[in-house]
This record gives sequence, structure tokens and C-alpha cells, in this order.
Amino acid sequence: MRGRKPGSLRTGLALAALVCWLLPILLITVSAGVMLNAGYNESLRRSVDADALAAMGQAELRLGAVIEDSKAVSYDGVVRRAYRDYRLNPVRFFVYRDVTEYLAQEFARNSSYRAVFISFLAEDLHTYSAAPGTAKQNLLRDYTEGVLPAVRDLLADRDTGIYFLSEGGGLYMVRNLLDQDFQPYAVLVMALDQAEVFQSLYHIDGLRAPALTVDGVPALLEEDGEEAGASSKAVSYTAEADGHVLELTALMDADTPWRNAPMLRWAIAAAAALVVPLLAVIVWLFRRHVSHPVEVMIDAAAHVQAGERGYQIAEEARSQEFTLLYSHFNMMSAELESQFDRSYQEQQALQQAKIKALQSQINPHFLNNTLEIINWEARLADNQRVCSMIEALSTMLDAAISRDGRSTATLAEELKYVDAYLYITKERLGDRLTVTRDVDGEIMGWKVMLLMLQPIVENAVEHDLSRRGGELCLRAYPRRGAAGARLCVEVEHDGAIPAQDWENIRRSLEPQSGGGKPGGSVGIRNVNQRLRLLYGEDYRFDMAEIRPGRILTRLEIPGEEGAK
Repeated sequence: MRGRKPGSLRTGLALAALVCWLLPILLITVSAGVMLNAGYNESLRRSVDADALAAMGQAELRLGAVIEDSKAVSYDGVVRRAYRDYRLNPVRFFVYRDVTEYLAQEFARNSSYRAVFISFLAEDLHTYSAAPGTAKQNLLRDYTEGVLPAVRDLLADRDTGIYFLSEGGGLYMVRNLLDQDFQPYAVLVMALDQAEVFQSLYHIDGLRAPALTVDGVPALLEEDGEEAGASSKAVSYTAEADGHVLELTALMDADTPWRNAPMLRWAIAAAAALVVPLLAVIVWLFRRHVSHPVEVMIDAAAHVQAGERGYQIAEEARSQEFTLLYSHFNMMSAELESQFDRSYQEQQALQQAKIKALQSQINPHFLNNTLEIINWEARLADNQRVCSMIEALSTMLDAAISRDGRSTATLAEELKYVDAYLYITKERLGDRLTVTRDVDGEIMGWKVMLLMLQPIVENAVEHDLSRRGGELCLRAYPRRGAAGARLCVEVEHDGAIPAQDWENIRRSLEPQSGGGKPGGSVGIRNVNQRLRLLYGEDYRFDMAEIRPGRILTRLEIPGEEGAK
């Protein structure tokens, strides 16, 4: 196999198709054209007759059920009692309510009806119930104006028998309702859903242009859209449901390509015996030279997609085309591994350099102010306050220096740095500063960016609270949605930002911002740039004046629910 040059896939498939596929098809076609089965027409007619009679039987049962439903209206006596009560206490509301509820209970969920109406003859009172999906707009108006007059004409001088009426493309079953004196006091009109009641008669195989009548009244059947054959003949089928006659007329195709031949079965068997082994050969060739090599390439692509960059196809192909494809795939996979490793190393180095550079931008003014406070306290007295302030400063310096090179910390650790800063600040401002904190305990172990909150809190204190004092609120809570868990942190404080400073803040929050006046928004710009390096575009950093004298800074980053 290694010394022989692979043949052309296209040439091999063409020869295989010519010898193993076209020849059997030609033999089968000629044999089928010569040996047609003349008895197919009779078999087709019997099959169609059986299907049509079965369909008529189903339609008969459904129509019988509809007739029984109409009789139940008289037998139940609900409508008669409601009308009798109305005659004793002529309040239209009660009779309308009772009859409507009865119709809804009995017929609203019955798919055989589009709507059921009861009209009281002497009172001009009409009640109805419509099936789900039936358009109710103008339904009662169309009934009273278009259907009811025809119903009254049909039932004039008639007893309580059941009659059918075709009006406006719809089929209605109607009957009089008699009182205790056997006098008509109302009419029952049932708008049948023909597609449901006569669904078995639609699209009977072998029949074209079906038409249905019920007691001579035409019912609408859908056309199947196919043209009848040149030799079609008319057929008719009848059924009776409780004395009511269903008659279906249609055209049956009589021309077919089959004719009787004694040797038909043997010819088909011989052709099949020839086709099966040849087809097996084609399948084997296709599997060997096309399907299997494609599966090999798909499997190799899956390995690369799963992270095995540089994966190589070791198997040799049996055709020139797939040999070339294998070679190109292996070269592409190797080049992808090389480029990915090089790009990954460059990005890692650049990102770590940027993060370390940005983390080093600690506000020197705060450190100077803190040292001055500690020196002043030390000169006055030797007390615990000095020790506590030194410990708080040490905590902050540990976070700022970050000797272990970390770029993230848990929310609990980050809040520890914020608490250390606020402790020193409260020692400085005293009762002028009020701090409240509302943090959901379940998110204390979630990962956040190192020194993400302290610069924001420091910005609020140094620009607003250090001069006038006030309240600072720190809130943290989770937010879960279809895209996953998010961590939301809010810093709200008293203060006001001059109009000219909002432009500096806006530029500090822009991508790759270096904007703002010197020293104006260093902490905000620092946090924004580090967030962008860590999370890309998947974060939110907003700052706004929610009301006069109240500033809200809001951060939203991806949450790590499993982090502890």
C-alpha cells in the first residue's frame, strides 16, 4: 500500500456507478415496463372502497354523536327550566346566564362544534357558546342577521325533528325546543365543525373531488389539489346516522401503469437478486473510499475542537484527494498549535505586565495623610488607637504590594481591605462619617478583582465625605439570570460632583482611558482599566448622581458561585 500511488476517487466512483448502479436500474426499468400488472385497477378499487366505507362509518358515528348531543338539550331540561323561571320572573339576565353557562359546560370543549346557539322565539333573546379558537367578534351579529332568518324559515310549521342547513359556507344542525305544552319556545342551532365531524372523509387515497351531502344538504369538503386521471370514474357511498343520510360522491382514478403478467414476480425477484449484491459492492466502495476517510477527518476535527491543538492524522488515505486533505489538515493543525502557543504566551505576559503596573498605582496622598495621623497620635499618647491604625495600614499595604502576584481575591478579603481603610478614615473624621454595610453572606467566597472596592471608597471619601462628612453605604448582592450568576456591588454616599468633573469621570470609564485631569479620577480610571483586562467586555461600571447630593457607583462582574 505504501509503494502504490492511490487512484482517483472520482474515476473509481464513476466506474462503480456505471457498472454497479446504472446497469441494474436499466434492467429493472425495462422489466417493469414490459411486465405490467393488469389486475392493479381492481386491487386499487377494492382498497379505495374499503377506505371509503371505513371513513363513512367513522363519519356516521361522529354525526350520530352530534345528533345525540342535540337531543340531550331537550332531555336535560335545563333550558326549559330557565325559560319557565323567566316567564315567572321576566329578568333577562338570569335566563341568559343560566343558558350560557349550560352551553359552555356542555359544548365549549367539544371539537365537533364551532358554536352552539339557542334563540328564544318570543323574546328576541340569543345565547351561545363558542369553541376555543373561534373568532367571537361579530359572531352573534352574523348569526342573527345571516343564519337565524333561514333557520326560522326552515323550522316554520315543523316539529322537534332534526334538520340540516347550509348557510354562508357553514353546515348547521337545527331543531325546535318544545315547552310542556309541546309548543316551540326556542330553536337550537349547532354550527358544526365539518373538518372535525367529517375528518375521516378528507383526503381518502384514490378519490378526487369529493362532495358530501347530509339529507341532501351540501357539506363543504376540501379539495386535495390534485388533478383526476384521464380515465377517472364517478363513485358514490352512503351511510345512515339515526335516520339521516350521508352521501359521498367522488372520482376514482382508473388509469395506472400496471398490467397483469404471469412472470412479473419472477422478473422482479431476478432483478432484485442482481441489484442486491451490486448495491452491496457500491456501499462497500463508498464506505472504504469516502465515508471512512470523512469520519477520520471529522474525528480529527473533534480532537482539535476539544483542545488537542496539533493533533495529527496518522492513517493513510486510499485516494489522492483524501491524501492531500489529510496532509493539509495535519499542517494546519500544527500551525494552529504553534500560533496559539505563541499568542497565548504573548497575551499572558502583556496582561500580567499591565495588571502589575496598574496595581502599583496606589494613591500616595492617602498614605501620607495616614502617616501624619499616626505620627500625631503617637506624639500625644501611647494608646490602643495607634496600634489599631498601624494594623489597618499594614493590612492595606499587604493588599497594595500583593507579594504573591495575585490579581483576584475573595469578596471577604476585599471587604477586609475596605474595612481597614474605613477604620483609619473614621479615626480621622470621627462622627462626621457614618458607614453602613449590606452584604449577602452567601457571596463572601466569590472571586473579585484585587483592590476593586477600596479605590472607589477612597474616591468617595477624599472628594466628598472628608470635607463635609456624611453617610457611605456599601451593598453587595448576587443576581442570577439566563446568562449565569453576576455579582453586583454598590457604593452610595453623600456628596456632589461639579458639572465640569462629570466629563473627567466619563472619560475615565471609557475603554483604554487615560483621560481626566491629572489626579482627578485616578482611582476610578485604575479600577476600570484593571476590570477590562480581567473580564474583557463582560462587566459594568457606572457612576451617577441618583438625586441631588447623593452619588451612586455600581459595579457588576461575572460571579463565581463555586468559589470559596
